[in-house]
Amino acid sequence: MASIQEELRAALGADPALTTLVGDRIYPGEIPDDEDPTPWLYYAVPESVPFEALDSPTDVRSEVEFHSLADTYATAKAVIDAVLRVVEGYRGDVLRSAFWDGTSEETTEDGYHHVVRMTVWWVKS
Repeated sequence: MASIQEELRAALGADPALTTLVGDRIYPGEIPDDEDPTPWLYYAVPESVPFEALDSPTDVRSEVEFHSLADTYATAKAVIDAVLRVVEGYRGDVLRSAFWDGTSEETTEDGYHHVVRMTVWWVKS
């Protein structure tokens, strides 16, 4: 069974709208030091929290943040909108459900930085 990071990467990388925006610059866990072209998408799955109300001790909940950096506000927002659409609508072997928790945005010297926070329920192998 794939990890949650692998399943999220596969789902995001298979979406034509998102890959049109970021290409293959979708990074689970760490952005390469030499990453310069924007836009890109980064996400991290923190340590999981067992969710005892579900059927199995392998069912867990994580608060996942997806970060987008782009040269324009419109592109950064389009990346985050695509992430929301993909992750909220995706169901796989590991990912069970995901819900929007909030978004934020800021302008930095590197460009427009947008963040979407999601609660994700998934199966830990």
